[in-house]
Amino acid sequence: MRRRLRKLHSAHTERLYRHPPHEVLRAAEKAVRELPRWSLQVSGAGGIRATRRTRVFRFVDEVRIRVEEHPAGSYLTAGSESRVGFWDLGQNRRNLRELLRRLDRELP
Repeated sequence: MRRRLRKLHSAHTERLYRHPPHEVLRAAEKAVRELPRWSLQVSGAGGIRATRRTRVFRFVDEVRIRVEEHPAGSYLTAGSESRVGFWDLGQNRRNLRELLRRLDRELP
């Protein structure tokens, strides 16, 4: 019997910030612009689409960031997905960790 392989090439996270949505979105945009190997593709009212190129093989991962209003401030949802391959070897999770670390520095 042949086993079906499941694609493991994406990661998602959510976070609550005590800042208004426009501040969180502006800080996320700044973080994407300043991070090495990251490139801002589209930025609009409520969301950002970016790419990140891996160091060794130069694979491109797509990162989507969405910021929504929440009674306590802003609700951020972020996802990272590989364009190629069955496994990401943890790169998408590292992409989100790198983004959130920089974002936390921007928003004290």
